[in-house]
Amino acid sequence: MSVIELNCPQCGATIHAEEDLVSFECPCCGSRIILRVQSAPIVRSAPTGETVEFPVPPKKRKSPLRGIVAAILAMAVLSGAGYYGLDVNTDKRISDCEEKVQEFIDAKDLPRARTKLSAFDGHWLFRKKWESRKEALSQEIIAAENNQQQEQEEEEEAPSQEASYKFPISPKEGQNKDVDEIKSKLEKAHFKNIHLEPITTVDAKEAKNAGNKLVKEIKITIDDKEVSPKKGELLRADAEITIMFYDFSNSTKVPMSSKDAIGMKYQTVKKCFEDAGFKVTCEEYKEEREAPVVEGIKKVWNWAKKPFTKTNSGKVQAITIEYNGETKTDFGEGARVPLDSKVTIIYFN
Repeated sequence: MSVIELNCPQCGATIHAEEDLVSFECPCCGSRIILRVQSAPIVRSAPTGETVEFPVPPKKRKSPLRGIVAAILAMAVLSGAGYYGLDVNTDKRISDCEEKVQEFIDAKDLPRARTKLSAFDGHWLFRKKWESRKEALSQEIIAAENNQQQEQEEEEEAPSQEASYKFPISPKEGQNKDVDEIKSKLEKAHFKNIHLEPITTVDAKEAKNAGNKLVKEIKITIDDKEVSPKKGELLRADAEITIMFYDFSNSTKVPMSSKDAIGMKYQTVKKCFEDAGFKVTCEEYKEEREAPVVEGIKKVWNWAKKPFTKTNSGKVQAITIEYNGETKTDFGEGARVPLDSKVTIIYFN
């Protein structure tokens, strides 16, 4: 058996091997060296000039998976393009349908709006997208139908000028009743021309019988003529009804009368009004100057009688309450006045 000499293709070492071997390992680097395969060998000359057989690699076969993958990718690209085109087209159709339905709703042609909404149907791929928009439009149609029905009912219930209804309560019976209760009774009896007139300030005498939100008076006029119907009497629906009631939500009670305040120490009166929530201003009383001779005689007279009389120093000479542009100098305890009323105390120095 002959021996051949060749160089290792990995480390370049000189190797001696038997000629009929198919493969062997390099004793230096341990790499596997194949000398021949079943196909025709490729003959190369070794460094020593002897013939060495190296394997010819087999031809690679094309995998059938490559064609399948390429076909799948091509189908995906075409499907994506088709999906995008279908999406754009469906969005346009949905938008056109929405505009048409909205146009019918704005024109209050609700039957046609509902018919148009029911007739249109999106592509199955975009059914979910269309269902959400369809639901929103359906709710809008329902709201418009409810408003339309309410308007029709109000038109049917709205009394004409010639209509007459039974007056539910006489003006006298309505006094000292809750204003909201009276207003509700009149509205249920189909009287709509109702005006509320609050009374915020009252004197002490009226305040004793006044209660917050209670009716003071009911005035009824027809064609500028005041009438006083009895309970159950027929009255024209267009009658103008004015309910005057006490509203003390922004008012407060006067803690003492003007008569009681005069002669008291101004500090005591001031604290009493401040505790009631009033803004108080105190001013010294200044007498009008007279002729020098008369003024001199008065000073001598006051000096002479001073040991025998009580002094007025620090006592209230006058008190006023100002509100709504008016100044009141005579008021009783318990009167109702606005919270922002201004109190002025004039006292002797």
